[in-house]
Amino acid sequence: MATMCEVMDPSTNPSPLMWFDNTTHNLLRAADCYGLERLKAICETKLCLDIDVKSVMVILLLADQHKCDMLKQACFSFIAAPNSLETVIGTPEYHQFKSLYPILLIEVLENVCILRK
Repeated sequence: MATMCEVMDPSTNPSPLMWFDNTTHNLLRAADCYGLERLKAICETKLCLDIDVKSVMVILLLADQHKCDMLKQACFSFIAAPNSLETVIGTPEYHQFKSLYPILLIEVLENVCILRK
């Protein structure tokens, strides 16, 4: 049986979504795997600054997998910003996300609706 660390490691269980070669992503995975909460919080903060149209869906998936609520909310806020949703929907990352993670996509859309009110 695989350990949680092995399941979350994209090299042993690659996601069809593009995994950015990013040290912060790897540190977040390790921090979550080994229960290093302070490092996990630092990674979340850094990743919040890295959110853009191309990375938001990958960062959102990472936040969901590692239970990073602050990071998830930052992704929702980015997507809810004026014109962002339309731009994000046009990315290949969104189309992969839509077909692979429909439940999480529903959460995105619900939060965007709430944030736009």
